[in-house]
Amino acid sequence: MKVHLFWAAFTAACFLSPLYSSAQGVADALRYSTFDPLGSARALGTGNSMSALGADFSAVSSNPAGLAWYRKSEFTITPNFLNANARSTLLSGQGNAEEKGNKGNLNFGNLGLVLFSDPSGPDWRALNFSFGINRLQNFHRELYFRGDSRGSIVNRFQEIANSGQGTNNFETDLAGRATAIYDDDRNGVFETDMDLAPNALIRRQQSINNSGSISEMTFSAAANFKDFLMVGATIGIPLVRYSEVKNYDEEDFQSAIPFFDNLQYVERVSTSGVGINAKIGIIARPHQMLRIGAAVHTPTLYSLTDEYTTELTYNYTNAGQAQTGSAISPDGSFEYGLRSPWRFIGSAGVIVGKAGFITAEAEYVDYGSASLRFRDFPADESIANDNIAAQLQPALHLRIGGEVAYKTFRFRAGAGLNPSARVVDNDITNFTLSAGVGVRGRNSFIDLGYRISGFGESYQPYLTAEAPEQLVDSKTQRGLTALTVGFRF
Repeated sequence: MKVHLFWAAFTAACFLSPLYSSAQGVADALRYSTFDPLGSARALGTGNSMSALGADFSAVSSNPAGLAWYRKSEFTITPNFLNANARSTLLSGQGNAEEKGNKGNLNFGNLGLVLFSDPSGPDWRALNFSFGINRLQNFHRELYFRGDSRGSIVNRFQEIANSGQGTNNFETDLAGRATAIYDDDRNGVFETDMDLAPNALIRRQQSINNSGSISEMTFSAAANFKDFLMVGATIGIPLVRYSEVKNYDEEDFQSAIPFFDNLQYVERVSTSGVGINAKIGIIARPHQMLRIGAAVHTPTLYSLTDEYTTELTYNYTNAGQAQTGSAISPDGSFEYGLRSPWRFIGSAGVIVGKAGFITAEAEYVDYGSASLRFRDFPADESIANDNIAAQLQPALHLRIGGEVAYKTFRFRAGAGLNPSARVVDNDITNFTLSAGVGVRGRNSFIDLGYRISGFGESYQPYLTAEAPEQLVDSKTQRGLTALTVGFRF
């Protein structure tokens, strides 16, 4: 007969240790350092490549010098709709099918007010100010995978419990209280049902539901000198909201493991925070047709708070009787800081008379230079930052776009290439394709833009040192539709 005896000393030793602080790491640094500007429909339609041209509210979050091209005050608002489709396959095991996840989200890409002023003197043509909000990232997505393979998340709990690292309330304590790991011999070595059939196939599935955004409040000013040199600056205050719910299930579908029937492990984390940064830009017009721009973005200094819980339900059969062990963690909270990388943007645009324009820009970001700050946990901070430097790399993002004008109508297209920031995905380049239309009146305009983007990634539902690892390949396609309405006065 199996007797689940959970060593009393194990329970007594449980406490919230610095172990959890190390959960903040590479994924967090990359998540809050990667921007995917949604902005106005016009900017979206041209592939977000307009930083050298300006005269669009989205420019204050790329090259604020573009604000100096305005000749009237302007108010704009942009609702948009994101549809994210993810296809995921469990590569571990054999013959596992591709599974799909889908999630949509309606939000605002920007809301902004530009105030035009005509300074006295013949040389300065404009001194403009603006304030508003641009959405820099949308986290909404759902991933789902399902398949059969060897190994179990219980192996991870067992490894941690037997490693001498101590225990924590969010994994090993749960596993003990739910009887997923146990010390029947009371010798300090934890065992699992999986030890009785280590090569058994387990059916597993997981859904990952992400939501939230980074929306940046902007306060900008720009000046125009003789229509030759534009200079501008922006103070940005990014507001972070992020939520992730992971539901992970395992099942002994072949009844090959004594006692074990199935389990469910749920992880919930929500992040909130605020940051501050500065952006400085210039645009020169050496020729009537040509504009050349450059911008520098300082690192964003974030103050972030994670709140998290976990729960585990473990179902097994003992002496012919169905049994359930369950445990819920306490509410956890951790405050930390993040410094994102510097960003450098170079751009150029060619104006083809009244027929339209062509623009291009390049953005350089060294993602490996991001760093985390853990107050009171210097050792974990050092480990996390070493991992960021080792696993993330510089990336050069390229964007190109254009617009054709016909009477009051505008037709736009754009494209972008975005190399992966992860060293392990060094050979992966993600893409974007954009298109848009618009109608321009004397004092109002309306624009419609659409962008499709895709990226691939590898994912592990849990990490283990000794048991078979689980590797999931995921490909996400995101379609974004934006509608901008603007008024000049």
